[in-house]
Amino acid sequence: MRYLFLLPLFFVFGSCTQKLTNQSQSLIHTYQAPKMGTIFKLSFYAKVRKEQADELAAKAFELVDTLNQAFSDYHPESELSQLNLTAGSGKFVKVSDPLWEVLNLSVEASKQTNGDFDITMGAYVKLWRRARRQGKLPSKKLMEQTRTATGYQHILFDEENQAVMLGAKGMKLDLGGIAKGYTADKLLNFFKENGIKSAMIDAGGDLRIGAAPPKKKGWEVEMEHGDAEKQKVWIKNKAIATSGDLYNYIEIDGVKYSHIVDPTTGLGLTRRITVTVIAKNGTTSDYLASAISVMGIEKGKDFLGKTKGIDVMITKKKEEKIAVFSSKFFQKRQPWLLKLR
Repeated sequence: MRYLFLLPLFFVFGSCTQKLTNQSQSLIHTYQAPKMGTIFKLSFYAKVRKEQADELAAKAFELVDTLNQAFSDYHPESELSQLNLTAGSGKFVKVSDPLWEVLNLSVEASKQTNGDFDITMGAYVKLWRRARRQGKLPSKKLMEQTRTATGYQHILFDEENQAVMLGAKGMKLDLGGIAKGYTADKLLNFFKENGIKSAMIDAGGDLRIGAAPPKKKGWEVEMEHGDAEKQKVWIKNKAIATSGDLYNYIEIDGVKYSHIVDPTTGLGLTRRITVTVIAKNGTTSDYLASAISVMGIEKGKDFLGKTKGIDVMITKKKEEKIAVFSSKFFQKRQPWLLKLR
């Protein structure tokens, strides 16, 4: 579902490995199911009977299905797919509340990142997927034709009627860089509305974490970087996401290309980079992990200097050397980062 695919390279959750017991009441309840092309895992603390916990989890997964029906670019009958079919028609299309909200958030994210995050990359993504399968770059002519179908500026909003127009012919929206983080936020809100404050949602690597578990300072997150020792951090009331291609790339004509598509070129990135973001919500951590992967270390550092409320670790590999930039949160908890500089 995305043009910047999240890779859960750093995260293992000790709290999520526990299994639901057969007792009439259990403090922690864990569930998982295939959703949105990945695995969604739910963990929450509640003194409820197993049947009650099962019902809550079932309703949570139903919510994911509802949002996927709005956001998926794979299902031809989804709301997003139907909207994509109207691109270039000159018509506004009324959309549901979730799609309206996520499209507005996406355009704001594009403005904030100066286009390094852009959901109009769907046509480029389709080309790049085919190039990776064939081991051959798209032709310059085809790339130029596709370029005219991209650009978040072509997404137009009719506020009064909650309607959207895709102004460029052939435009295809791809919400993969924001939809899972947004969905994780909605799931945490669902649990809060049902009286559950301590919950963790793992949306295929996009993590939304609520209040700390009982008698804990947070949810335990185990981070791993290459051959370095695993490090543990404790997270609460935050979201954490990772995007990157440090170990996932393809070589074409002697050049190593990432699976991550650069909006400025329409091709995979040629730098080897991985980005981890901790933010106040899953929507933000999701799209910023994607956008900063495109920015790279230097541009990313400039961006972060102007952005408050997030913590970031960026690793870039060149040949056998790894360069690291990290905010104070990671520096304090990961002393091995300093050795990699």
